Amino acid sequence: MKKIIIFFFTIPLISYSQSKPVFGQPIGQQPIKVEVTKTPTLAESFNEGYKEMLLEKNAKATETNTISNALNNNYEKIYIDLLKSYPNKFKSIAIKKVSGYAVITNFETICKEIKNAKKYTLINEIDKIQGKNDINKNEYFEPTINDLYKNDSTTLFLEWTREALSEYDRITRLIIKNNKGESLFQAEYKNKSFIEMLRPVTTEYRMTTEEAKNILIKLKEYFDLGIISQLEYENKASPLKKILLNF
Repeated sequence: MKKIIIFFFTIPLISYSQSKPVFGQPIGQQPIKVEVTKTPTLAESFNEGYKEMLLEKNAKATETNTISNALNNNYEKIYIDLLKSYPNKFKSIAIKKVSGYAVITNFETICKEIKNAKKYTLINEIDKIQGKNDINKNEYFEPTINDLYKNDSTTLFLEWTREALSEYDRITRLIIKNNKGESLFQAEYKNKSFIEMLRPVTTEYRMTTEEAKNILIKLKEYFDLGIISQLEYENKASPLKKILLNF
């Protein structure tokens, strides 16, 4: 009898010790993990926003300085400049070829500048180019030129190549020819604006009397040395004399 009584008192003690719950938690459930997130104070939020503003401001300042340095690192090299020798001879201009970096964007800008200048009649425009969206930035294209202009002695033909050296540095080569394929103007530019580069076809690009005189003297020297023929001398000297004598 004594053994039976001891047995019944022992069972609850054993069961209680095996399933003792955590204080405040129902028996049989796992402990719940609670994460506490600290809400930043007004001062902390302000400081964080101020830091982000400073970082953004510094990034913009760095970009501005980079662009400014690129613009200051520029040059203009003119290799051939005979266009001034033919005042009022040319009436229209055709864009013969555009190549290199950002082909379509460059074509559109060239068209816009020439049209706005109203110096020459532009005979091919971007809205007349078929498949313009298929042209890649590293390709080139030759816009269609009406046959009536191809052999026209009063039409100029423009060739444009633009190369991206870096994010902000650009090299541009401009060639302007007559209908015989002779180069009347050839230049290379670095980090120059479109307005500056297209001056030969957007402004009254005329030769001064002093420039005409110096070239005429040089031509006479070449003729005397036998470098150019009598006919070549007369053809090149004739428009220069008109400038020099103002007629």
